[in-house]
Amino acid sequence: MLYKANLAQLKDGKGNLILGVQDFVNAIAISSYTLVSKDQTVPGDFAIQGEYQHMGVCMIKGCDTVLSNSSTPEKFKWWSDPAFSNSGAYSKSVAPYFYHHNDTV
Repeated sequence: MLYKANLAQLKDGKGNLILGVQDFVNAIAISSYTLVSKDQTVPGDFAIQGEYQHMGVCMIKGCDTVLSNSSTPEKFKWWSDPAFSNSGAYSKSVAPYFYHHNDTV
């Protein structure tokens, strides 16, 4: 998924990978990913929190379940909904965006 998202170009002047959420959104915007509605998502698509503060991978068709990283080392995997509403840290008023790769069935 990350290769398809065109992340190879996200490097700083020293060749280090840069992977902030906004960098990721910029990369997929010029890749073969397209913006889709939540109903059009399939497993492997990306959910981006509406304010670009967090992202995750859609785990089921319709993207009701998202897997992402957590800032807590004890629990690196974070299961949530696409708005990451079980966090409290993100605005509930800004809807998430969804990106789908054209090769994904």
